[in-house]
Amino acid sequence: MRLLLVTPSAPPAPTGNATTVGRYAAGLEAAGVPVRVVDLSRGERPLDVVRTLRPDLVLAYHAGRAGPTCLDLGLPLAVQLPGTDVHHDLDDAHRRPLVLAVLGAARRILATSAEVLAIAEAASPGAADRSVLLPRGVRLEPPRGNPREDWGVPTGAPLFLLPAGLRPVKGNLDCLGPLERLRSEGIPLRFVSAGPTLDEAYGREFLRRVERLPWALHAGVLPPPVLAAAYRAADVVLNTSRSEGTSNAVLEAMSLGRAVLVRDVPGNRVLVHDGEDGLLYRDEEGFLGGARALAASPGLRERLGAAAAERARRDCDPGLEIAALRAALVGALGAGPRPL
Repeated sequence: MRLLLVTPSAPPAPTGNATTVGRYAAGLEAAGVPVRVVDLSRGERPLDVVRTLRPDLVLAYHAGRAGPTCLDLGLPLAVQLPGTDVHHDLDDAHRRPLVLAVLGAARRILATSAEVLAIAEAASPGAADRSVLLPRGVRLEPPRGNPREDWGVPTGAPLFLLPAGLRPVKGNLDCLGPLERLRSEGIPLRFVSAGPTLDEAYGREFLRRVERLPWALHAGVLPPPVLAAAYRAADVVLNTSRSEGTSNAVLEAMSLGRAVLVRDVPGNRVLVHDGEDGLLYRDEEGFLGGARALAASPGLRERLGAAAAERARRDCDPGLEIAALRAALVGALGAGPRPL
């Protein structure tokens, strides 16, 4: 089986999609499945690859953004759904027909969240018979550097880290007000965000706000080893997204034993059991209460972080992830064609 993997972004792009695609491609290659990745953000065209390499199967990573380019390739199609496919694109009048066309044509519909699959199944007749829930893996490069020192974080100051691209769906701005309130209460916390600017207007507003806060910093895009070190350096890792599939950043932080404070959305509920291996919040007051508790209690951070690391070790084996993905793709190759 030769696989064509079409994606909105691929390594070295600093996005969650690219992280997952890179892990999939490396894992499948190691399992004996030749993979050719087509990165749409670089202007690559799937049809050109089909003509030269003759793949047996195409996997579209993201129904709305990669799937439509795969419909006319003449190849069996599988599609993987991140959170934006069902939480945003199905509600968009322009993108919904594209997503539904891809779901209707796909021999296998893959996701790492049962809630994502349930929404897709409700929207597309017959999708339930072709849906596959994949386990999630996590893999990090060895940490490098001393971010707390580089960022000038004082000893003993609780460090809150938000690893996310700057765009509205990530809710980057939402945590600044509550954290500023905690500072006004005398809690000497520091805040660092890390990630690329993916929406120019939103990014400008976020950076403008951060520049006015002497206890806050935007570190930009961190190389993978430095990002791993940043997780290790943080006391609390945040996820403020308005929607998620399953977040690489949350899993990476958990795997390194960090306490996480994440918005209560379907993709995050898959990963975090509130009060057991992290904290979930629903609104600004919930964020404020969780952040206050974590800033004040090293013991709480240690307890949640230890449970998070154990859960990631138990449930996020990249070997099992790739085995399940390979089996789903073999099933797609052997399934009968879907009518377009």
